[in-house]
Amino acid sequence: MASKGIVAEYKWRNPHVFVVWDVKDQTGKTIQWVGEMASVTSMIADGMTKDSLKPGDEITVLSFPSKVAGSTEALIKKTTKADGTVVVDNSRVPNLRQP
Repeated sequence: MASKGIVAEYKWRNPHVFVVWDVKDQTGKTIQWVGEMASVTSMIADGMTKDSLKPGDEITVLSFPSKVAGSTEALIKKTTKADGTVVVDNSRVPNLRQP
C-alpha cells in the first residue's frame, strides 16, 4: 500500500523504530497510521538516523498494512520525503515479504 501523509511522530527506539503519519482520506478526514520498522541498529545500517524524519515532514510510505480489518498499523517497506530523498528502502531486502 502506498500513502502520502505528514509525520506526526517519529519514535527512534528499540526494539523497533516507529513512524506515525497522518493521511487524508477521500472525504478529507485525517487518518493516523502507525508504521513499524526494524531495530535502531538495523536502521543505522540502512543509513537512517534519529534525525532522518521529524514531525511535519511530508512523506510517501510504501507498507504492508495489517490484515486486521479497520487497523491503521503497518510494516514499513519504503519511506520517501517530498523532495525525493529516500529515507529507507527495504524493497531491496530479499527476505522481506508481505506478512
